[in-house]
Amino acid sequence: MKRDYYVLQWKKLNRNMSALEHAITALNEAKKRDSNEYKRLAVKIMQIVGHPHLAYLWFAASKEEARQANNKPLERRVSRVVNAIRDAWQEVLPYTTNVIPDTFRFVPDVEDEEKFIYLPLYSFALRIPFQLEKPYISRDDVDFYLLDSPLRKEKIFKVPMVASTSWKGALRAALWQLGYEEDNEIIIRLLGNPRESDEGQAGRLHFYPTFFDKISLEVINPHSRETGVGERGPILMECVPRETTGILQILYVPFGRPDQNERERRAEVAGDLEILAEGVHAMLTTYGLGAKTSSGFGTVGDQLAGRGVFALRATLTDAEVPPVDVSLLPIEANHLEPKPEAVPQSTETSHVSKWVFTTLGELRQVAQRVAAQLQEGGVT
Repeated sequence: MKRDYYVLQWKKLNRNMSALEHAITALNEAKKRDSNEYKRLAVKIMQIVGHPHLAYLWFAASKEEARQANNKPLERRVSRVVNAIRDAWQEVLPYTTNVIPDTFRFVPDVEDEEKFIYLPLYSFALRIPFQLEKPYISRDDVDFYLLDSPLRKEKIFKVPMVASTSWKGALRAALWQLGYEEDNEIIIRLLGNPRESDEGQAGRLHFYPTFFDKISLEVINPHSRETGVGERGPILMECVPRETTGILQILYVPFGRPDQNERERRAEVAGDLEILAEGVHAMLTTYGLGAKTSSGFGTVGDQLAGRGVFALRATLTDAEVPPVDVSLLPIEANHLEPKPEAVPQSTETSHVSKWVFTTLGELRQVAQRVAAQLQEGGVT
């Protein structure tokens, strides 16, 4: 199906060659005198070529073919088209980001207490609105693209994103940098076994994708470590620019042995929470996410871009406890059958506790306070 689409685009491009050459001539004339006209003509060229990446690569291949055949006039003509398509694409790129309708975001509202009554006791959710300090770079898997390093995007709306699997991998890498090996009991509990493991234990953490509303270009100039001289010249890469905001959301659902007692359960959740807060802080502020993190890309400031929220399916003494609507409690499926004598469950509750924070440092403090109360049994 993709092959048929690309063939159709190529045929359209062949039919529009005359219009494309006229638009390119006008674009080059407007480049120095009228920025608004230049932008309008760039949009027009994008409309004529239809699929800019396919058109660029096709003309680039034609240019190489003309060079090998030593056909200088054809090479110059095709080179002019290649440069114009690239320039036009760069001009319109910042305006190509779409907006995903809320209906299709599939990201839960952490502050919606009604949803938490259906989760096991001590489940918690974390919402962290952050702002990039350095551009975010990633790699997408596409057949045809103008650049060698396209930014990963959502498949339908073409919005820059951090996939849930990328968040999980970045957190695992950050925890490893902090000294937590892959066979650490808490790491396995949080993130599951490594892919090559035969045990196949799932982790308690569930990550949600992050979507961005901006896209830009970054120029990277690799240098030789020995001479300090540029090796291949500047490389153009797509990125999410600095100061762009996004939201990291994580859901934690505790599960363990059926015979696990309450004290052990609380101790595990407390340990998981503290390690998670430490890892998230290090991942965002120190080690970064995406590609080129060793060069400082993909890092986030300690100050959040909004109000962070930590919600726990339990009632703790120093938290904000929202009122409970009894009508929203789950209805038992066997309500028509005779019920056995109830067994007291003093720790089960439908309450949800909530904490807010404005920095990642405050998140770690909240995690430490909550963990201490869980271990001491300060839960109702």
